[in-house]
Amino acid sequence: MNKPAHRQIEQQLPLLESYRFDTGAEDWPAEHGGGVREQGSVYSASRLREPLVELNLECLQQLVAQVRSRQGGADARPAAFADLLRDAWVGLSPRGLERIAVAPFALLDGEFADAERWLAEPTAGVRDAGPERERSRSVLCFEPAVGSALLRRLLIYGWYLARTRPRTARLVLGTGANAVAMLADSSLTALETLADVRGRSLQLRWPDHPDYWLRLLAAASHDDGANRLQELLLVGVRRLVGQSVGLATRSLR
Repeated sequence: MNKPAHRQIEQQLPLLESYRFDTGAEDWPAEHGGGVREQGSVYSASRLREPLVELNLECLQQLVAQVRSRQGGADARPAAFADLLRDAWVGLSPRGLERIAVAPFALLDGEFADAERWLAEPTAGVRDAGPERERSRSVLCFEPAVGSALLRRLLIYGWYLARTRPRTARLVLGTGANAVAMLADSSLTALETLADVRGRSLQLRWPDHPDYWLRLLAAASHDDGANRLQELLLVGVRRLVGQSVGLATRSLR
């Protein structure tokens, strides 16, 4: 009998730890590296990861359900990359989704890289969400109601993590120290507003890299693809590590 996704966490713990050996010393300014690694170790071994695994799994399940419901529809097309990966998404087993869900970072793109702007004024999204949705119409993944519900959970989880493991929050969310500090200081009312406004355009992380998702889904679909899957998730970890300390964006190749 397959283990639930959260029971696989211990098997994946080396992933969050392994970035310290692969990113290279030059990637980690002294004032950032040690703290992130120390808190990352505590976070990996704690139950704080379980809500993230559950959220990751739900967002993947919601995406698959959405792609399936849109198959054959003339009016509602899936997001661009979901359209490209339609067969891969629909064909992935529940076990495969669980394998991806244990990624040590949020699979949802909460736009935390730009969080300083919208955390400063939660309702700003009311003004700019329209143009954003227009620009990203081809890559939207979630229906507005689903997106708001998922983003609400991510924001509350991120808020708690920002207060208890701020440096690790930078990696998990893919953002800098200032944004994490602002998130920690946010009220729950403000987070509710953010979820309602910005959740309308919520998408999966890296929607403009369908090739990365193709490789990820392919690795997750095979019982013998564990090593390849871990390598690909490590690519994502490296990219988010760079974002968290303000380094140049790494490729997902």
